Amino acid sequence: MLAVALATGVRIALDPVVGLHSPYLPFVLALIVAARYGGRGPGLAATATSMLVVAYFFLEPLYSFSIAEPWAMVGLALYGVVGVAISLLVGQLRHSHSVIAQSEERLRLFVEHAPAAIALLDRNMCYLKVSRRWLSDFHLPEQDLVGRSHYEVFPKMRERQKEIHKRCLAGAVEKCEEDAVPGADGTIDWIRWEIHPWRDANHEIGGIIIFSERITERKRAEEELRASREELRRLNEELDRRIRERTAQFEASNRELEAFAYSVSHDLRAPLRGIDGWSWALLEDYGERLDAQAHRYIERVRSEAQRMGVLIDDLLKLSRVTRAEMKMLPVDLTALARAIATRVHALYPGRQIEFVIQPGLAAIGDASLLDIALTNLFDNAAKFTANRARAVIEFSRAGQAFSVRDNGVGFDMEHAGRLFGTFQRLHKSAEFPGTGIGLATVQRVVRRHGGEVWAEAEPDRGATFHFTLGGKP
Repeated sequence: MLAVALATGVRIALDPVVGLHSPYLPFVLALIVAARYGGRGPGLAATATSMLVVAYFFLEPLYSFSIAEPWAMVGLALYGVVGVAISLLVGQLRHSHSVIAQSEERLRLFVEHAPAAIALLDRNMCYLKVSRRWLSDFHLPEQDLVGRSHYEVFPKMRERQKEIHKRCLAGAVEKCEEDAVPGADGTIDWIRWEIHPWRDANHEIGGIIIFSERITERKRAEEELRASREELRRLNEELDRRIRERTAQFEASNRELEAFAYSVSHDLRAPLRGIDGWSWALLEDYGERLDAQAHRYIERVRSEAQRMGVLIDDLLKLSRVTRAEMKMLPVDLTALARAIATRVHALYPGRQIEFVIQPGLAAIGDASLLDIALTNLFDNAAKFTANRARAVIEFSRAGQAFSVRDNGVGFDMEHAGRLFGTFQRLHKSAEFPGTGIGLATVQRVVRRHGGEVWAEAEPDRGATFHFTLGGKP
């Protein structure tokens, strides 16, 4: 309404100059202003108000809403039509400008706050809009880049990149998964980028838009991973070399051990046989000249020589157990145990020994080595039940563990740690003969099968030896 009032004042002021001619021009300007700044509604209101003002003040008869001349009525109607058209057109333009302004604001907010590095540039490679991520990724804290040249911001931009920009300004789309780009502060950043041309309202290329992602940390992680893998490869090679060296040393030690075993088997046993033989010859040839004490000494010499021979034999057996090549096959442990029980009965013909063997026992292993282990366990049980009128030896399985149980003399568990050592004994030789090699042999056989062996016992209440083949239960 203010625009109409001002137009009325202007028209009245011009009345002495122009008279009643051209009364509509100030009001056309007024309704344009009203529609431009107020929209469609104020424009239409200004049109209606100005028509009333013109009819009352500037059309005869003056100061009346009645119109005498037909041509004046037609002119007023045409003014109204023009006013409505101008209000609608200017209002639409105002609305379009508002929509465009809102779209530009949304675009600005989207680009500025997008979680990616985005830059919008014109054909001269000057910045139009950038995201905050662009500023942070390229070390441009809080700089106003709008209007500045891309090549001014990045003075060390390579010619290859400039050629890519030219191709994109010509309509091409370019992308790269990994690229080393010099930053504004001189540092080198690894980025993944994609460049598209953008078009204006006339579908002409107006510039380019660059999308980029900083992958410097990923590249550093990849380099560290590559270095770690290289170091791991070097360590593996070093480990392989050391394993080969240790294997060669182990093989050499085995050869030396085999040579030692041969020496023990032949060179050492021969003197022992000589001691035993010459002692026997001494008794045969000069026995009548020797008193009873001398006879006892010579028998003691022979006994110790024979015991030394047994020790050597047991050591050789232990050595063979350690070095023997294993043939892993299914083994019927029930049948194997029954065969060993038969042999034990033959060794102790005058004793009452009952074997309780669980049927269906089987395992994967080396039959010869398992025979040695079970033979030692059964012999051990038979030996330590010698003072029982009726010995009971059981062989069974519970879960993954096999067990050999007897009702013999047992032992104190405080000394269980010494059971499986070479030459370790918990009872005197006078009570129970033996060399202390048997359980050490059992442990080596079980461990070669990847298992463990342990014992449980109480004094005078028997003992139980448990073992697994392939790990603890």
